[in-house]
Amino acid sequence: SGRKESFDLIVTDIMMPGLNGYDVAKFVRGENWKNKFTPIIMVSGADITDVEARQQGCTSFIPKSNLAKIVSMSRILLNR
Repeated sequence: SGRKESFDLIVTDIMMPGLNGYDVAKFVRGENWKNKFTPIIMVSGADITDVEARQQGCTSFIPKSNLAKIVSMSRILLNR
């Protein structure tokens, strides 16, 4: 059973040891009811598209190389 804490924003990578970012998104959207509608930003150096990230339950995909966009998207989503 996962933690049941509430978050304003989740930022995750695709490739992590033990659990990938897609698994995180699936858990948050499915089993973790406190964060079901929490924005999830997928950040990665992997070659994926925003559409692929959204299909996995993420709000947005941003390449790791674009730090400025990660910061600005985080601000936008936190001010909703």
